[in-house]
Amino acid sequence: MVVLSHLDSNRCRFAWRAGKTTTIRFGSLATLGVYTLSTTLYLIGAATGSSWPYFAGLPGVIYGIATLGILLAELRLPYSPGANDNASAVAVNLGIASKLAQEPLLSTEVWLAFTGAEEVDHRGLKRLLKGHQELSDAYFLDLEGVGAGELCYLTQEGLLKPYRPDSTLLQLAQRVANRHPELAFKAARMMIVDEVQTLRRLGYRAICFAGRDVATGSLAYWHTSDDMVKNIHGHALVRAAEFVWAMLKEIDRRREG
Repeated sequence: MVVLSHLDSNRCRFAWRAGKTTTIRFGSLATLGVYTLSTTLYLIGAATGSSWPYFAGLPGVIYGIATLGILLAELRLPYSPGANDNASAVAVNLGIASKLAQEPLLSTEVWLAFTGAEEVDHRGLKRLLKGHQELSDAYFLDLEGVGAGELCYLTQEGLLKPYRPDSTLLQLAQRVANRHPELAFKAARMMIVDEVQTLRRLGYRAICFAGRDVATGSLAYWHTSDDMVKNIHGHALVRAAEFVWAMLKEIDRRREG
C-alpha cells in the first residue's frame, strides 16, 4: 500500500481556483479549440500560399497573447498558504505513520509517500514510480485537501477526459464507508486532476480521498489566499485518518485471509 500526499502548493489563481471548475472546463475546451483551429489555418496557408488563413488566424493570436498575459500576471500573485491543499493531507499521512509505528499491519507493507511537484505534471510521483518498480502491484491511496469540506472517495475525476479509480479499491472504500457511517465519507465526482490521473494512465491501482466544498464542487479554498490553518477542521483530519486506517486494515485482512 502507498499513501500519497503531495507537499507543494500553488499560487493564488484567477481561474484555476475554488469555485471555478466550470470556467476551467469550458476555458480548457476553448483553448484547445482555438489552438487547433489556428494550427489548421496556418497549415492551409503554408500549403496553398494564400494569405487569408493567416488573417483568419489573428483572433487565435490575440487569444494566445491574452492567455500569456494572464499567466504572467499570475506569476506576480502570492502563493496560497496551502493549509488544505495540501498540508492537511500531509498531516493525515504523518498521523498514519504514528499509528503504524504503534500497530504494524500483519501482512501488508505500507509506504508513506510525500511527493513534490504535484502542481507541475505530477513530477514527484513520476520520479517515485520510475525509481521503484516494485510498486507496480501496489495499491495507492491519494489524499487531497482533506482538512475541510465534505469528505469523499472519488468515483470519477478529470476535466476533459474523465478517469475512474481502481474497481477493487472503490469497492473497498464503499464497504468501509458503509461499516463506518460515523466517518461520514461519501461517494462523489469532482472535476479535479490529481495524482490518481497519472497512476491510472500508467496502469496502477489507485483512488483519491478528498474534501469537497459542497457550494463550489471543488477542493475547499483551492488555490486561494483563504487556504489558511484557521479554516482547517480538526474533526475532518481525524475522520480522514480513521478512514485511511480502516482501508489499510481492510486490505490487510484480505491479504491475511
